[in-house]
Amino acid sequence: MYLETIIDDKTFLLSPRHLSGEVAKEWQEVEENDKTQQETLLKLVKEIVPYNMAHNAEHEACDLLMEIERLEMLEDYIDENAYGKVCLYLTRYVRKTRCFTFKKRTL
Repeated sequence: MYLETIIDDKTFLLSPRHLSGEVAKEWQEVEENDKTQQETLLKLVKEIVPYNMAHNAEHEACDLLMEIERLEMLEDYIDENAYGKVCLYLTRYVRKTRCFTFKKRTL
């Protein structure tokens, strides 16, 4: 599956896995009050996340949603097959983040 993306009147076909990083990067650069651009990016996210969930890339779906601070959207795409993997990934992520924060504070 490829997603059709139009940039400067040129059409590109990109894989969802490649596009995840680009969307996350663009999200960080979009101004908070630019709702139109945010909605455009969210449309892409709503295509990328289910693709990742269906193709054993649950961690990439989680990463993208965390990057855009919309992890609550995961609820719409998780099923019983992915539940265990997603919980394990998020638990490990939180532990890793806590360890890093603790080490940083103690140095």
